[in-house]
Amino acid sequence: MVPPTKARRVPPDRAVVGSTIGRYVVVRTLGQGGMGTVFLAYDPELDRRVAVKLLRASKARDTSRSRLMREAQAMARVSHPNVVAVHDVGTHGDRVFITMEYIEGGTLQHWLRTRRPWGEVVEMFAAAGRGLLAAHEAGLIHRDFKPENVLVTARGEVKVTDFGLVRSLDESISQEQSGDAERRAPGAGEPPDEPSASQSSPLTTPLTRAGAVIGTPAYMSPEQFASEPVDPRADQWAFCAALHQGLYGQLPFSGDSMDAIRERVLAGKRDEPPRDRSIPAHVQAVLERGLRVERDARWSSMAELLDALLDDPRQRRRRWLAGGAVVASFGGAVLGAQLWAQAQARELERSCTAEAAQIEASWDAARREELRVALVVGEAEQTRGRLEAIWRRAEGELDRWSEGHRQARRSACMVAAGSSSAGERSQAEAQAQIACLDRQLSTFAGTLEAFEAGGTLALVHAVEATTELPMPESCLERAGLESEGSLTGDGAASPEELRALTRRLAQAQTLNLATRYGEARSLVVGALEGDTFDALYLAAPALRARTQHIAAVAAHGQANYDEAHKYYLEAFHTATEAAEDRSALLAVFGLIWLESDRAHFDRAAEWAALGESLTQRLGGRAADYAQLYRRRGRMHQSRGAYAEAEADYRRALEAIEEAHGPEYLTNVTVLTMLAYVLREQGKLDGIPELYERALQLVALNLGEGHPRTAMIAFEQGKYEQSLGHPDEARAYLEQSIAGLEQTFGPTHPLLFGAVNSLAMVDYDVGRLGVSRVGFARAIAMAALTYGEASPRLGQLIANAAVVSQDLGLHAEALEEYERGRALIEAGYGPDYDGLGYVDSAQGELYIELGELELAKDKLDEAKRIFEVSLGPEHVMMSEPMRVWGTSLCAEGRIEEGLTELRQSLAIAEASDGPDHPENVDIQVALAHCEIRAGAKAEGLALLARGLRVGEGHYDAGSIRMAKLLRLVAEAELSAGELEAAREHAERALAIVDALDRRDAPAIAYVDARLTLAWAVELGGGSVARAEQLREQARARLDELAKLEGEASVDPRILASRRAQLEGVAR
Repeated sequence: MVPPTKARRVPPDRAVVGSTIGRYVVVRTLGQGGMGTVFLAYDPELDRRVAVKLLRASKARDTSRSRLMREAQAMARVSHPNVVAVHDVGTHGDRVFITMEYIEGGTLQHWLRTRRPWGEVVEMFAAAGRGLLAAHEAGLIHRDFKPENVLVTARGEVKVTDFGLVRSLDESISQEQSGDAERRAPGAGEPPDEPSASQSSPLTTPLTRAGAVIGTPAYMSPEQFASEPVDPRADQWAFCAALHQGLYGQLPFSGDSMDAIRERVLAGKRDEPPRDRSIPAHVQAVLERGLRVERDARWSSMAELLDALLDDPRQRRRRWLAGGAVVASFGGAVLGAQLWAQAQARELERSCTAEAAQIEASWDAARREELRVALVVGEAEQTRGRLEAIWRRAEGELDRWSEGHRQARRSACMVAAGSSSAGERSQAEAQAQIACLDRQLSTFAGTLEAFEAGGTLALVHAVEATTELPMPESCLERAGLESEGSLTGDGAASPEELRALTRRLAQAQTLNLATRYGEARSLVVGALEGDTFDALYLAAPALRARTQHIAAVAAHGQANYDEAHKYYLEAFHTATEAAEDRSALLAVFGLIWLESDRAHFDRAAEWAALGESLTQRLGGRAADYAQLYRRRGRMHQSRGAYAEAEADYRRALEAIEEAHGPEYLTNVTVLTMLAYVLREQGKLDGIPELYERALQLVALNLGEGHPRTAMIAFEQGKYEQSLGHPDEARAYLEQSIAGLEQTFGPTHPLLFGAVNSLAMVDYDVGRLGVSRVGFARAIAMAALTYGEASPRLGQLIANAAVVSQDLGLHAEALEEYERGRALIEAGYGPDYDGLGYVDSAQGELYIELGELELAKDKLDEAKRIFEVSLGPEHVMMSEPMRVWGTSLCAEGRIEEGLTELRQSLAIAEASDGPDHPENVDIQVALAHCEIRAGAKAEGLALLARGLRVGEGHYDAGSIRMAKLLRLVAEAELSAGELEAAREHAERALAIVDALDRRDAPAIAYVDARLTLAWAVELGGGSVARAEQLREQARARLDELAKLEGEASVDPRILASRRAQLEGVAR
């Protein structure tokens, strides 16, 4: 199986994640309705996200297709900022699809869930009304206007959508002229004539048969309820009904059924509006007229309605009081004043446009090219193509931010100058806006400097770093100003000091994101420990807390857990003492993650509980809950509580979607973490789809071929490895390594995870020499990334020790186990589950060396650690049980060994199932013990199962396969199955003799000959052949005894084989 590199094309009657509709790649389902399904999709030709609406299959296929074509044609006619744009229309099998611009945000219905000032509601509806007006001017009627069919972008833009019930004005007029004939019941009278060519356009074909009711009852006009032809005044009615709901919190006509609503609408019986809402009289008048039963009594057009809605008499009266008398007496003077005012306004416009251009000092064509040269052109030639594509995407995000800053700066300038068009805010607030924008510009400049200093890693994270920048428009909002105010020290610091520190913090934060932790630390720790910013920090504790938090993240990233703990705690206490709850919450999130990494799960749980309380106190924002659930899920995952982790990761995905939308990039991380905990629970259905969704989100947010896709391939490889699929795992891991090398080159530390996993795959199938080389490469990369004292480096060294042990390099393996264990314990503490892995493996090594007391101590410690950190039923408990049970059986303590091995197998199979390759060693060990206990049938059944699974998993010519065959042969000899034993022993010897010496321990040559000699002798074979095999084994032992250095074999191993050779051990 090769990892998928292209989107899948699926049958046209359905669409799934990763499939294509036309040229559009499906990312996820956005919604479903009576007509069909709307998907979020990716347009690879134009590199953009789109919404694709696919018609639902139905028996009335021609009618449905015509209806969807009507929607596409109708919407394509309208080009207006307040109407969703249609890009394309086509067919997918027998189904029709239309492609529209994708709107990031929610619906007006969702926006109205929060009670808002009447002015804001009117402003939003006025924008939607302008969209309807544009449709009317294009000759179209919507016929299903409602808040659910109005989209609100993340920036507050309003767009009318879902013209699925649209009808042309020409059609409605022809219906009006035809009178009652159009209202006959379906099938009444003579059949209609064949339509002419002009009449057969999908747009002018009747949407339903005459007499049908089209629309949503709560917003339907009287004429729609009466099945009469409609005109734009039906949209006007729906608009006023929806506006009434937005202003008063209830619809104008209530009813618990469609018939009840129809009765009240046709009778004009409006509900009494609630008295707790104060709505201006002119707005009430607009609603009153727009909701008249008689069409002719309503507004003549949406244009007239909108003019009346936005014409506040109170504003007119203020203007009249200010200037009316002067106009009456001094008309000529006033005219001159108006001309002067217009000139002043033009000058202000020019001045503020120039003010807004300050962004160009940080971001212009020259700076753009300077960064491109530093990040792309200066890199190795083989990586430039990939880096250029990443740069183009990052450049677009930087352009968008800078344009947003330009617009916000211009608006703030207009306010500061007292422009009447900019509102009535105080001069003090206007100056605060400008100061806020100045600080944001410093943040932007610092981020660009970090990109330049951070190199390729910074470029890879540039899109994420830019989207994390504070939005310029937040400086124009009171809440944003209040948040910024907590960072200013109430004026204690000069603007220059504040901008300097802001710039430095932005650099450090971006370097952290780019995993350049050492450089980030040097920027902030110097500020914390020095005296440069002491006065500012004393006056602005939120600023100090932010700096401490950045320092903690840098230390955490370097696995310097003590320092990270110090700075996280300092950030928490600084923020708490200053009642800065949001800064405190960020510190708590960091502490949950840190204590989970250190396996201090009780402490992590305490911080998680505090984090939940703080989140609630801060208003229970979805974005905060998303971070909490993500970190709490990681805590559960680290302690092996996978069901709890799954629940929290699913909550995190829901919260992220509520806060940021379903395509938010953080979803990628949560999706891969969710896949991991599902895998650990054996819930395999749906995991590949999670990875596919993650890949599509990366393509949408970062572009095709971004290194994040290689990181997801890495996760897919680990998934396949956990299932015991080495070929599939290798394909994904090699894809990951190739993708990362294309961006970073072959020696970059970021590759070490995939290189390490590939080495593990090679080890699993018995390619020990290749595996050892891979581990050595991973260790070198990790040392560069995390330093020589990192516990992460310790884990890799312990992995390498297992390979050394299997290669018979016992002295080297012992040194690696001890070194790796020391690093892990120093970083993670004495109860970290990784220490259990090391102790279990080292215990097995001591058994091989005949040091049973040392082995027992190590295995008991492994069990203790696993029980404390993971629980007594965790699958890892099976490993020390297997090792010790095998030893007990070999020592003749059969009943004790059986108890240990049976429990080991029960735990392993409960986790992984009976046919997982990780269980083969347990099955074979238990088979030996069962046979020695007299349970021959049970033992042979276990042998058969273990051999079947091993042959399906291990490389046929590997040392792992040879060892399995040898152990099976020895068990069969004990059971009297002599013919099978000899066959398996012969196969084992053939494999060993064909092996490259780098892939097998030197002692394997001896072991294979001793087993086969035993099989030949017991099976009545050639005595000469058996003696020849023993002589070959004896000669090799003599050679091995003379070896020195790394190639030498431990004397205890040689002694045990000499004893077997002479028949003592047998």
